[in-house]
Amino acid sequence: MNKKFGLVNHRLLFIIFLRVIVDEVRTFNVDVTKPIYFQEEENAMFGYTVAFIANSSGTTSLLVGAPNRTGVDRINGYGGFYECEINLTSQRGGCRRKETVDYMCRRFNKTNRCEDHQMLGATIAVNHKYYNVKNNMNIPRVSVCAPGWKYTLYENYGEKITLPVGKCYHFKEIWQQEGCESNTEYCVPFWKRPKEYLPSDGTYDFAAAQGGFTMKYSQDGRYSFFGGPGVSKGRGSVKLHHLSRNQMFHRNKDALWGQYFGFSLTTANLTEYESFTAGIPNYYSNQQGFTGRVEVFSMADFTMKNGLNFGETTACERDITVIPYDQPQSGSKFGYTVEGINVDNKGMDELFVGAPLYSDFVMKRVVAPETGRVFVYRVTTEKICGPIAVLTGAASDPSLRKLAAYARFGIAISSAGDLNHDGYKDVAIGAPYEDEHTGAVYIYNGGPDGVKDVFSQRITGRVFGSNIPGSNIGTFGWHINGEYDVDKNGFADLAVGAYKNDVAIVLRTRPIVNVAMDIRLFPRIIPLNGTPGSACGDAPCLRLMVCFSYMVEKPAPVGIVDEL
Repeated sequence: MNKKFGLVNHRLLFIIFLRVIVDEVRTFNVDVTKPIYFQEEENAMFGYTVAFIANSSGTTSLLVGAPNRTGVDRINGYGGFYECEINLTSQRGGCRRKETVDYMCRRFNKTNRCEDHQMLGATIAVNHKYYNVKNNMNIPRVSVCAPGWKYTLYENYGEKITLPVGKCYHFKEIWQQEGCESNTEYCVPFWKRPKEYLPSDGTYDFAAAQGGFTMKYSQDGRYSFFGGPGVSKGRGSVKLHHLSRNQMFHRNKDALWGQYFGFSLTTANLTEYESFTAGIPNYYSNQQGFTGRVEVFSMADFTMKNGLNFGETTACERDITVIPYDQPQSGSKFGYTVEGINVDNKGMDELFVGAPLYSDFVMKRVVAPETGRVFVYRVTTEKICGPIAVLTGAASDPSLRKLAAYARFGIAISSAGDLNHDGYKDVAIGAPYEDEHTGAVYIYNGGPDGVKDVFSQRITGRVFGSNIPGSNIGTFGWHINGEYDVDKNGFADLAVGAYKNDVAIVLRTRPIVNVAMDIRLFPRIIPLNGTPGSACGDAPCLRLMVCFSYMVEKPAPVGIVDEL
């Protein structure tokens, strides 16, 4: 045995301690060294949407939308969606494109091109409660929408008019497509008779609805909500579909055009009753301009209970600090994204609202355009209070600030599940255009006081350059889905879309490793005049014995901790 082993200078000892402390502070556990990736047709925008789906066999697949895919008969922008098998032993997974049958388009002459630029796969919604309610024959498991699908009318003298009303396809188990013959309104949410599409006053209320631009299921899986931001010249609308109830939620006719109510949707337990929230990113305020807005509707009576314009602050309970806005902005697209996530385990979800075009100002001058922000609110039966947190991505980190311009942080917001097993859900937020359109995903941890405003991990698209052959990742973080444990190691994993390079990536989460360290010094008092007879000679010296032990909470079945 080499007796010089473990003999160190006291300066080196200080460096060792410092290194241990730094590593402890920067700990994170979403693994980026072993991604599972899927890549399909070039320029199809594969990865535009991603969604985990649990199979009856106990496995998990990934659904991926590709809305720009060219279809049969060379139909541009026909779109498509894929079911991708997650193989834990292979870095690249395989996908199968799912077929859809458009019974309505079959009635029309092909020259009508009702599927041209329909963007099938731009929206994918998974009913996570399907197995609880599947005995009801009219409740689907998966819905995939084509918001650009067109209905063709012939007006005076055979003049052809194509109306992008939007359409959704609904599937039950084993991908059995539901027909629309007996319920056209279910597949075309904003379906109307021809005369209703072409009213005498020329408003064309539903002619450009783009139904299915966004879609959500209720928490219990029984209700479907469809966003139609193009209804009524862009004022927007939300359509509720239920077995016994169909209802539309509209903006008033005196509202400004082009506000896009229903551009984003989420269902969440924000109050004692489940609610749905709609984003209005182009909402216009006479005082502040196009500030954006969110509105919360109770599912107890399906009426609007609360609304909040960007720039408004509302006091919460005494123990909650409200963060004032530094500056309300016109054009920030507040409401572009909405998501409800319970990050403090106090029974109700917090409301996360993205404003991806938020810009950083100094002395009324833009210094970093479109960096993006995410604002967090608490909702009561009387009001939306807050913001109680403001998340900034790279914009507030001195080492990353130069990458934040045009990042559009907040385009995607998703629950990530409890990544670090502290008992609180965490949040994943995408900034797909950060660092010259490479993109990044930020992880924010939940806690007893709510979401922490400093990110715990930043995952950049650049890190996958060597792991995904022939692909320089771009727009990483455009879409995110989490909370599913694909490798059954007890920790939730993430799916991230990067449509620019037609890539979807699954990132697995490492198990938590609890490390214990025992350090012993011999002698306990360092002799400054040297240690006669030792290997150090006349130099001050000591012997350091360091013993590490670790315990994995639940070992991964595929060896994701084998490089510890």
